[in-house]
Amino acid sequence: MIKIYKYKTFNELNTALKIFYKKRLEVLNGRSSRILLFISGRKQADNIKNSVEGVYEEIEAYTYKWFVRKEMELYFPLYDKMNTDNTPLSVEDCVSEYVLYKDIEKKRRESLYFDDITSSSENIAKSICNNMKSAAEFCTDIFSTGEKIYYTKKNMDRIERKSFSESDAMISNMIEKFNKSCCMNEAMYLWKYTEELLNNDKYIESVSERFDTVIVDSMEKMSISEALLLKKLQERGKDIHIFSLINGELSSFESIDIDEINNIFSIDENKSDNHEDIQEYYYKIKEIIDVQTIPDMIDELSYIIKSLEKSGLNKNDIAIILPPGSYISSIDVIKKLEKENIKSESLISDNMVSDNITAQALITSLMIFDNEGEGAHIIEYMKYIRFIQEIFDVNSIKASEMYKSYIKEKYNEEKSMDAESVNSLIEYIRTNKSIDTLSDFARKFSEEKIINNKHKSDYCHEMYIEKIRVCRRIVSELEKLEKLCEKDVINREDIFKILEYRIKDYIPGYKTDEIINGDDIVIMTPGMYINAGDIRKTVMIMDISNSMWSPKIDKEISNREVLKKSYPEKRVFTDSDEDILRKKYSKNLLLSIMKQADRIYTFRSEYSINGFIQDSMINTEINKVEEI
Repeated sequence: MIKIYKYKTFNELNTALKIFYKKRLEVLNGRSSRILLFISGRKQADNIKNSVEGVYEEIEAYTYKWFVRKEMELYFPLYDKMNTDNTPLSVEDCVSEYVLYKDIEKKRRESLYFDDITSSSENIAKSICNNMKSAAEFCTDIFSTGEKIYYTKKNMDRIERKSFSESDAMISNMIEKFNKSCCMNEAMYLWKYTEELLNNDKYIESVSERFDTVIVDSMEKMSISEALLLKKLQERGKDIHIFSLINGELSSFESIDIDEINNIFSIDENKSDNHEDIQEYYYKIKEIIDVQTIPDMIDELSYIIKSLEKSGLNKNDIAIILPPGSYISSIDVIKKLEKENIKSESLISDNMVSDNITAQALITSLMIFDNEGEGAHIIEYMKYIRFIQEIFDVNSIKASEMYKSYIKEKYNEEKSMDAESVNSLIEYIRTNKSIDTLSDFARKFSEEKIINNKHKSDYCHEMYIEKIRVCRRIVSELEKLEKLCEKDVINREDIFKILEYRIKDYIPGYKTDEIINGDDIVIMTPGMYINAGDIRKTVMIMDISNSMWSPKIDKEISNREVLKKSYPEKRVFTDSDEDILRKKYSKNLLLSIMKQADRIYTFRSEYSINGFIQDSMINTEINKVEEI
């Protein structure tokens, strides 16, 4: 039995989900291990766990992707007869992109691959990895994404098929390489799970025996693989309960294949298509502010916030929403509000781990350590400065003086206390050259020279915890990269390049919750605001003319839409298709924000941050408010 429950808002859905879970738990006498709960994020799992009492078994709550990875590792011998003694080694997306990037660079140089493509090798690698993930999510052929995209191009008669075939060859090469090394990236986990385990009767029977009920918290984020698993469990008599929004607006900007999911569950599309009218929420838009430039827009934002504060509104009720890709603008907003003595915190991050001074110091120490062996790292001046800054807790000017003193002593020009301090640190690294692995050295150095350093005794607790987090993250990433190095997926030099230029930093979950529930204004992306639920009822929607509110779908060698299982084979993806989907995306994104907020202020700038005239489809939608 499959039941689908539809609700008008996220808050209604989340409340109903918690009540439903508790009732199912009562029916099963508190045996939470008999309920499989597919969640869209950590917050939903926390809400469920906090809402139930007297549960002595572990709550089986997972995102579908995490469940797939767990199952693949548990049942590895069932589908891989060549590696029965191993479990697959996980390859992060950033590493997959790097491996692909290196291969593309080599093929472009030696075999003239992608010679008619204007994109950089970096962007080609990203596009191919995205195609691979899309094919895995939509259960389409992972080895022919390029071909499928080529035959949907409106200018197919004017472009070469070669680069699209080469795109497929790159996917085949990477999968072959990872298979030999018993490694998998996110797309391979999902693809192999769908191909191998979902078609294995023993496995499906095993899942059926473990769970009596399956609950899904968001139909709008469901992959085809997930729908197929639910269908197979339903056929074995299991209760399937799916929660959804009444108009399914999330499905458009999550870009799921809702038509194929409806087909799998035998849902009549016309009966399920119960969309709301966005106009009923127009009253929530209190003001539309027009300016010429981005700095003018930020000035107006500051003025509106100060006015609202004077009227008695608390800062903890205000959220500023920026379009995707607005990291630089988020910094500008924070700086402007800071000048006006308005505290704000941003959840938007585009930093690499290595941008953190603690991480950079640890990576520099690894380079010095590796140079004592076979490494040949050229360590730039500024890396030494940041290294000295962090370890000796001095400013950049003092660090520069200490480094210059060290260089002078090195060439027997003069001795000084500063030179001795730096020399002592370098000698400490050299004396540890017998340590076998980079991760072991990083662990030792971070504990003795960063975390337990006497210079750090005056740090506040939060800064100290952050340094521990960063050091542990570097050590953890090193351990994973070293395993990939052992399997010849990457080499030792690659480890440093990935550490420095590939691994993105993130804001920890506990910190995100602190910011969202804190007293300061929070700066977010639209997706963050929507997924956060019942928070911040006064919303500032910034830069509504920015085209990133509804990004382009059909790109040079990628198009997620045409890779959907429901998309007709070889049907040309037209400009009209692009416009219809982007309008739908924009309208539903705006609708989702409007439904959660009570008061909305929109800001639009005629010119972009780069000085170009700009417009967007979400701006077109908001223009309708002015026409009423």
